[in-house]
Amino acid sequence: MPHSKRRGQKKWQAEWTASNKADATKQYYPSVQNSLGTKLKLTAELAAVLSGHGKTRAYLYRFKLRDDARCMCGHNDQNIDHLLFQN
Repeated sequence: MPHSKRRGQKKWQAEWTASNKADATKQYYPSVQNSLGTKLKLTAELAAVLSGHGKTRAYLYRFKLRDDARCMCGHNDQNIDHLLFQN
């Protein structure tokens, strides 16, 4: 790999690590290197899940489009993590 490309990836990794955004995406791609080797067909639905902007109750509540963020199961706020890992 050319030196300039390695340097670019190191810079990108430093920015990725320092960012307080994209927590959901970071669970799937903890490092830049992980994301570079992955071949995924990016759809609007996958982008929504990875960015945390899916139309969950918690997301809609944040914008005052729902009265509450609770999941229909009654246990937690309905966010991407809850839907993927707790249901």
